[in-house]
Amino acid sequence: MNRPSERPRAGFFIAGCVVLILMSLAHLAAQFQEGAPRDATEQQLLDLMTTYRMDLVGTPRSMMEVTRGFTLFFGIASCGMAGAGLALATGSVRDARVLRRVSVAYVATLGAALANSLVHWFIIPTVFLGGAMVLFAASAVIEGRGAGRARNDLALR
Repeated sequence: MNRPSERPRAGFFIAGCVVLILMSLAHLAAQFQEGAPRDATEQQLLDLMTTYRMDLVGTPRSMMEVTRGFTLFFGIASCGMAGAGLALATGSVRDARVLRRVSVAYVATLGAALANSLVHWFIIPTVFLGGAMVLFAASAVIEGRGAGRARNDLALR
């Protein structure tokens, strides 16, 4: 276990968490900026998305309700990942092995989200997801460098 003077650095990890929070805030802010339809086709599409209700396993929902729900979940999940990461990285006990494992898990998760973003979304979430993924990868490689050493030192004793 690391002594307090040997606490692993977690700058990249914390920066990745901050990027996730900023992404969530930007996403939430965009929810309040609904522009007016540019033409009759957009107006018709918006009307249909808002008023036409589908039966989703016994619950009537419009496409706009489903989209808003997923949008809110995206922000909540981003903040949840960031909050859990910050609690781990700033806690009184910080273990390089745990930070490295969580960094790798976050890289895998954000990699899948980045692939989805490249196919289905636009540049702003793609940049946030890519930036956070790079920071967590740097955390795993650079800040997690001594993670294996601590286990080997204990085995030698």
